[in-house]
Amino acid sequence: MASEQKIRELRQEIDRVDHQILDLYQRRLKIVRDIAALKIHHGMEADQPQRLGMIRQDRLAYIASLDISEGFLEKMISLFHDDAIFVQERIMSKEKKT
Repeated sequence: MASEQKIRELRQEIDRVDHQILDLYQRRLKIVRDIAALKIHHGMEADQPQRLGMIRQDRLAYIASLDISEGFLEKMISLFHDDAIFVQERIMSKEKKT
């Protein structure tokens, strides 16, 4: 019985951490939207291929001391980058229509 209670407590902790991650991701998306506005102002494209390489290099160095696999990191980077481009392209296409 005590182990079931401990599992419930740990799962609640995971839920709280997941909510914090989602809140941080929402903050990230706000920054992505701000970047889109600047790219529009400066006539830049949403996708900046050299940036993806810089991100990969930086994040791989960052996780070197963490217990996070490179495979997971690559998936996360791809998801974050693809979503950021999607959001920026959506914003930029709306701006072009106005």
